[in-house]
Amino acid sequence: MALADIQSFQVGQSVVFSHEISQRDVDRFVDLTGDDNPMHVDAEFAAQTQVGSPVAHGMLTASFISTVIGKHLPGVGALWVSQKLEFLAPVRVGDRIEIAAEIKKIHLGNRLLTIAIDIRNHLNRSVIRGESVVKWPEERQAAEPAVAAKPAQKIALVTGASRGIGAEIALELGRQGYFVYINYQRSQAKAEALLEQVKVLGGGGELLRGDVFDPVAVERMFSEIKLRHQGLDLLVNNASPAIEERDIFELDLAAFEAQFLPHTRAMFCTIKAALPLFEAHGGGAIVNIGSVVAEYEPPAKWLGYNLGKGCVHLLTKNLAGPLGSRGVRINTVAPGMTETEMTQDMPERQRMLLKMKTPLSRLASPADIASTVVFLAGPGAAHMTGQVLHVNGGVC
Repeated sequence: MALADIQSFQVGQSVVFSHEISQRDVDRFVDLTGDDNPMHVDAEFAAQTQVGSPVAHGMLTASFISTVIGKHLPGVGALWVSQKLEFLAPVRVGDRIEIAAEIKKIHLGNRLLTIAIDIRNHLNRSVIRGESVVKWPEERQAAEPAVAAKPAQKIALVTGASRGIGAEIALELGRQGYFVYINYQRSQAKAEALLEQVKVLGGGGELLRGDVFDPVAVERMFSEIKLRHQGLDLLVNNASPAIEERDIFELDLAAFEAQFLPHTRAMFCTIKAALPLFEAHGGGAIVNIGSVVAEYEPPAKWLGYNLGKGCVHLLTKNLAGPLGSRGVRINTVAPGMTETEMTQDMPERQRMLLKMKTPLSRLASPADIASTVVFLAGPGAAHMTGQVLHVNGGVC
């Protein structure tokens, strides 16, 4: 039997079928699962409770969602990926239930369909509501002679890209042939010079000015990307506020929030704005730039910065599940001390001590961080999400 093409399905497509719950259904469910809870099988016990009489197992009723998916919508070949359920009212033996399903979203790139489920009883009352995510497999085709095809250019956005680690990430993506949106806020001359280097290395690109700590500016930036490319393959959240050293005795709330809040604010806004663009390209990757200060000995005078980076790590782990079901991977690179403008201002003695504490006897270079970002964006990390990779020369 040939599989239907996923493009033959349409948002709004629906199906309804019905079934009368019988005592035999309940008995067979008990035999299969071993769930002989007296609420389902003992009339005398149920009479002593607020339900009054035995109710059918909630999952017995919900099991007909499988019938919808496997036989009706989308039908033969479908694979159940995930399910959200809300049990609203009991169902009893003799009730006739009606199971309705409607396609709400179609994700062509990762071949997923989101289907709304509404199960009603004979009184037209909703007893179960839910949302199914279903994978539609691709039919295996007979092997054909390989034809070399030029891959479509991938689209990336790097925030805070005009210098330091962000600039090196943009350059490395250019080497890999990406079209790179170079985000900057003030350093226009540096951003323009960087864009020329990206193009020389074989990539494409465009400047995207905007403060990623400002939600309005973020929306405008992503509107520009959508207007030109309709989608996005990679988001690198690199922008970070400058570190201001103060101990707790000198730190007031405003100064603390100025260090702590921007990390979470910027990443929340950029990730939310990027999701529709990832969906348009069938998925993608997010790489956040964290820091070892979030997990190892943090500098005492960097309190707001340390906590902000800690939130970046936690955000990465927290979003892995919900984004993964939409074909989006999210990981974090946590650099150790890196050769940037900040470390160049350090006394030489302090730099030497840092190198001596590092098993590889050197500080990280921006290129070390950039190569890890590109790895996480590529096929070699296709089964990695929710991870924090430390690039710190072996410090532990």
